[in-house]
Amino acid sequence: MVAPEQLKFSVRSLIQKQKLGISAFVLLLLFIAWGVQFGFFGRINRALNSADVSFYISDSQSSFAIAGATVESKGLEFKTDVQGLTTVNLMIGNQKVSITAEKYIKKELNLVVKRGNNETVNVLLNKLPATNAVISGVVVDSATQGPLAAVEIELVNSPVASRANSDQEGNFSIKVPDGKQILEFSLEGYNRQKQEIEAKTGKNTIVRIELNPS
Repeated sequence: MVAPEQLKFSVRSLIQKQKLGISAFVLLLLFIAWGVQFGFFGRINRALNSADVSFYISDSQSSFAIAGATVESKGLEFKTDVQGLTTVNLMIGNQKVSITAEKYIKKELNLVVKRGNNETVNVLLNKLPATNAVISGVVVDSATQGPLAAVEIELVNSPVASRANSDQEGNFSIKVPDGKQILEFSLEGYNRQKQEIEAKTGKNTIVRIELNPS
């Protein structure tokens, strides 16, 4: 027969063990919540499944290093130093990387990132073509022949970003590279229109654009 004192001790021990078990479980839940909130587990996963990749960015013609170029992948951006170098931490496997620099054409790469050491990626960037030609003209309503203000004019299918807007009299002027260029004209209430225009360096090419109401 179990003595009352032994029975009380056994009950207290059981309660204490249960409390310890509950406390450990609560602590585990708190740790998991903390890890999720502060991205602890994501950082562990990245550390275990990523590798450093070095990039060297240079000018395709002069071979000079390009400082301040941006290497971007999945929202993470890294800048090159004065020697054109930067190191990027990428996830293992196939990764898309874009490289941009002021006055240069954007380049996109598909890389296979391996565990351990990866070879330095040498990237040559081409300079943007100079915008030494000008296209100007007037945009009008095809039905009324009246001038259209606030028309958005954009150079498309080109590495060069160039935009303009027509004034109150429908006049516009936009700088573009030499050669055949495609301008897109858009205005609310009208059909979007693309126009191929031949531009020449040092010359002002004048056009008349008619937009059809939508």
